[in-house]
Amino acid sequence: MPSKTLLRNLRLLSGLVLMTFVVGHLSNLALGLHSVAAMGAARWLLLDPWRNPVGGGLLALCAVVHTMLGLYAISARRSWTMSRTDVVQLVLGLLTPPMLITHVVATSIASDFDRNFQFAYGQMLAVYWSFAPEYAFQQLFVVMIVWIHGALGLVSWLVLLPVWRRIGGVVLPVLFAVPILALLGFAESGREVLQRLETDPVWKNLIVDHLRPIAALVAQTESAQKQVVLGYVALVVLVLMVMLARMLHARSQPVRVDYDGGEYALGRRGLSDLETGWHWGLARRPCCAT
Repeated sequence: MPSKTLLRNLRLLSGLVLMTFVVGHLSNLALGLHSVAAMGAARWLLLDPWRNPVGGGLLALCAVVHTMLGLYAISARRSWTMSRTDVVQLVLGLLTPPMLITHVVATSIASDFDRNFQFAYGQMLAVYWSFAPEYAFQQLFVVMIVWIHGALGLVSWLVLLPVWRRIGGVVLPVLFAVPILALLGFAESGREVLQRLETDPVWKNLIVDHLRPIAALVAQTESAQKQVVLGYVALVVLVLMVMLARMLHARSQPVRVDYDGGEYALGRRGLSDLETGWHWGLARRPCCAT
């Protein structure tokens, strides 16, 4: 069994890789404040490193590792005692995989069907803003979920490092600015694409010609997508059941923590001394009390 430190480091490393990809993706969207052409020109630096077998394989591996280790961490819990930040990060982390499935499948099929499709940023924006606007709202929702989850995890790690005092004043504003600029760029580029659709019928017809076979292929994968999502939901339910079983088992094994001054707190196996104090603080009383 790998040590907790190794698993924690793997989870951190995979999370940092995923965060690097997300930063690049959002930075590319932020360039939409300038123009769609600027977004396309920067793709070679911000997105293309992930669109080859090596980069794509690394990204997929990190996504699977990070998700599985997150689920393992949940299953290993023996208490619901968590801070509000931990609760938010846990919930958003569970929501992220199913939210990303549709987006990843659609863009992958489009890229595999037509290698030129992925380099024409305007085509995908046209899909979001005109032909399938529901995907635009899904994109916004996914961005908020993924970014908040990643930002909370990043800050939770950085605050424990001595360097945080020097970089905290820069990191926090950046964590707020990046998604805001990305959403603004997404909106501005969408406005530009809608204007071009109205004034350039040749370009519009080209997009329609590309979308028909791609839409058919995406429709054919809907059943598989639903099965993947249902499989993930079943896995989450199993993880929660394991966690519940561990909690019930831990409750049957009480422990006592003694404090300076002759006080004690009653807890159970699996809780740290601090968690025991939080959970049973109202039950603390002098050990000589009757």
